[in-house]
Amino acid sequence: MALIPVVLEFSGVAKDSSLSLTLATEGAKWSIGNAEACKSEGFSYNGFLLGETRPSCLASIELTDSVIGIRTSLSASATSFTLTLFMDVQQEVESVQGYCTLNAGANVTCSLGYGVEAEWGSGRFSSIVRPLPNDARRVRFNIQRAPVGVAITIHLMADPSQGDAYWCFDVGAADASGLILRAAKGLPLPLKTCSITDRQIVVIPGGNQKIASDMFIEAYLRRTIASSQARSTADPPSKKLTRFYLRATCDPSTVVVAQVGVQPPQYLAASYSCFDF
Repeated sequence: MALIPVVLEFSGVAKDSSLSLTLATEGAKWSIGNAEACKSEGFSYNGFLLGETRPSCLASIELTDSVIGIRTSLSASATSFTLTLFMDVQQEVESVQGYCTLNAGANVTCSLGYGVEAEWGSGRFSSIVRPLPNDARRVRFNIQRAPVGVAITIHLMADPSQGDAYWCFDVGAADASGLILRAAKGLPLPLKTCSITDRQIVVIPGGNQKIASDMFIEAYLRRTIASSQARSTADPPSKKLTRFYLRATCDPSTVVVAQVGVQPPQYLAASYSCFDF
């Protein structure tokens, strides 16, 4: 069995509605993780939106092996929310099928492993299962309140005695999602320029306003084994990178949040923050 991180972004959700996502594939089930996934959030609701105090739009939520059942609140004002969890799949499972029950106008954007995002509407769905290789991670960034024209630079660092880490566009698969940049639903992408190197991601917001709308970035991070020169004589030959570090240089008013897989997100500042690989 393999635990595959899942991000479900609901939009267009109506208040006082019943929603459900039902898996209909043998050998696949929803999961909140296990002891091996203890560094993750397990199951979370809007976990990526740190610091926000808006009320929940959910009245109840139920999770079984095959069904995620949701009831929205009668007084819900928000029309979108995000859930993170896992899908537990057997090794021979290459795709999953199921069906969604949603209110009219609602949809779900599903990020499953490292595959391209899929948009599900009410009715049947099918997605290819793409577990991430052990040497790769998907990292999501949320950039808020960024002044137009002022660069945001995300810096990556690793301990050379453990190995190396670098940004990349894919994980060796033709259907990998690559680098994703997007705005909130229904808004134009507030981007002037973007560049990516092994160690840095640099974006400069654009647009006609003084402050750009929120921007979301998704990229792949890969690791390599430390060279024999960098390793200590006490280290095993196959020692791999177990953690890495990120920081952001930007305008003081800008907020940058990073999330690795479905681990708890963290704010990025001018000093480095540590993340588990």
